[in-house]
Amino acid sequence: MNAKRICQSLILCALLALTVSPAPAQDAANTLSATNRGGAVDLLGKKSQELVGTWATRITPPPASGVPAFPGFFTFTADGNLIASQSGGEFPALGNPQLGLWEHAGGLQFTITYFLQDFDDSFQQVGSEEEHAMITLNSAGDRFTGIIDINVFDLDGQLLFSDCCATFEGKRLSAKPPHLNSNDFEPQAARASPVQNEAAGNRPWGWGRKRAQTAP
Repeated sequence: MNAKRICQSLILCALLALTVSPAPAQDAANTLSATNRGGAVDLLGKKSQELVGTWATRITPPPASGVPAFPGFFTFTADGNLIASQSGGEFPALGNPQLGLWEHAGGLQFTITYFLQDFDDSFQQVGSEEEHAMITLNSAGDRFTGIIDINVFDLDGQLLFSDCCATFEGKRLSAKPPHLNSNDFEPQAARASPVQNEAAGNRPWGWGRKRAQTAP
């Protein structure tokens, strides 16, 4: 093989190498695009978990229902389940506990479905309920507002009543330490004198979690 053919072969190999190997600029662009996609996925995953935690809630039925607003507690778990407890008079006070599911609906919106059983005054089950809510978190992630419906079924699963919509509000709760004296770490209750403790026992509220009966 003469020198001319050797030179032509080298040039051909170089052209083939350039064709097969991507340009450095293209490599950088591909890497940046993958990074951006990963960041978007991470951000979406973070948003989808922003509801996780325990919330103090308040549901306000439509005025025409004649039912006053009632409080509750909702705990949303990371795997999309929820546990709730609410009370507010004859209806719906006898519908505890409540179990359900939640899903991220995009952005700061979430859908909620939960289930409960209804009982009469003798604590016999008379039906069940399935409620559906759509809520939106605020930008700080510590409050939500939305709407919720109500669907009541008999013991055979036949729909008896359905209505929409009540307002649904929530405030995120956080873990707190016990109330301590500012000068040391000894709980105030441990330092209280017997007289103070006796006086506290006469108050209508206390550790018994039951309001004291007042004399007629």
